[in-house]
Amino acid sequence: MSRNEITTKEASRLLGVSTRTIFTYIKEGKLTPRKERNKTLLLLDEVESIRKEASQRFSIDPLKHIVLEQEKYEGMLIRLAQLEERNRFLTSQLDTQTKLLEDRRPWWKRFLR
Repeated sequence: MSRNEITTKEASRLLGVSTRTIFTYIKEGKLTPRKERNKTLLLLDEVESIRKEASQRFSIDPLKHIVLEQEKYEGMLIRLAQLEERNRFLTSQLDTQTKLLEDRRPWWKRFLR
């Protein structure tokens, strides 16, 4: 292991993420791994660039961040309302089908009263 390489565990500590996230970065091609014995080594420069990129993403204006979060929240509320409506529709269909299955009379006696 050279000075410009670190382990996945060290990279996760440096970035403040889990080792699973580090392996996701590797899978996405953001990090280039190198195997040495039973350790996965990463280039320190690549890890540092990810850390700088992340710090730039989160250095936006706090008010803008609040507005963005509020828009996400409103979108989730709309989606929740849609899902609740779909749930009511499916529940009513299920109730109808259940009633039909519970009624064991022949079909002509059910529909030709």
